[in-house]
Amino acid sequence: MGEYVGTVVTDGRVLLGGDFENPNALTVIPREIRVNGETLRSDERTNQIRALVHTALERGRSPEVLPPQREQFLGIYQALAEQQPHVVSIHYLGSLDGAAREARVCRQLMQPLQQIDVYEAKTLEGGLEFVIKTAQALAQEGASATQLLALLRYLEPHMLTFLLTPGAIKPQPWNIIPGSARLRSMMPSTETLWHFDPKQRKLVVVQQGDQLTKRLGEILQHGWGKLRYEAVVRYRGYSQEQLEQLSNSLQTAGLPEPPRLEPVIATFLPCLPPRFIELLLLPTATDVARLRGLVQDPIWWKGAA
Repeated sequence: MGEYVGTVVTDGRVLLGGDFENPNALTVIPREIRVNGETLRSDERTNQIRALVHTALERGRSPEVLPPQREQFLGIYQALAEQQPHVVSIHYLGSLDGAAREARVCRQLMQPLQQIDVYEAKTLEGGLEFVIKTAQALAQEGASATQLLALLRYLEPHMLTFLLTPGAIKPQPWNIIPGSARLRSMMPSTETLWHFDPKQRKLVVVQQGDQLTKRLGEILQHGWGKLRYEAVVRYRGYSQEQLEQLSNSLQTAGLPEPPRLEPVIATFLPCLPPRFIELLLLPTATDVARLRGLVQDPIWWKGAA
């Protein structure tokens, strides 16, 4: 098997947690964030940025992540090139952000000095963090860049991303939604469940109705079968009672363990309104360990070739 000689790169649009196995193996390209009229870099005063974004979202205002700057992306890749001739750059889909497009431009500019493979994660914020963590774990197992990309693509159909929002509105940058629609989205009587469809590369409506948190497990079981996953519920603005209803619904539908609840203080993703639940159905720790084992399995690679 080829030894992984590169590094994993992403950009500052995703707010990463602090529980990475080896944060030094991850390079994060800074992004500029405009919030409350102030422009800040995502790698500076991180706690202050989170607090400012939290306050802005409480007031119904999304932060503005400025378009990625090619010079900044190129500078990071150039700084890595001598020690890391082969990098894998992981970003949101191009429909959500422009980072992947800039990374592809840099890929052309850096040849033959450096090889940059660009991977667009077909998921939302929590899902992208999971993909990055998995990529790091595979890299530490010695996966080559080619193997890493193949394993991430193999992983895609085994992780599901759902978004639950109050109201019956189409997700779009929050700051352009009319005030009346914003008001309707705060009403608890109607909710919309979305699925991030990897084939269509966008959020699609699954169902709209009342109190979907109580019926979510039944809805997912009907559409996606038995829930043999590890569930993560990232939430903002939902009550403890609603979260308990959701958890009970998922376990009634066959989820082996209660979902892991993660409150979201701040987000840079404009399709997420001030109140939302991002539900991730992910491979279990056993599944990920098996995936890591494939790195050294020549039989699997022969079949996957």
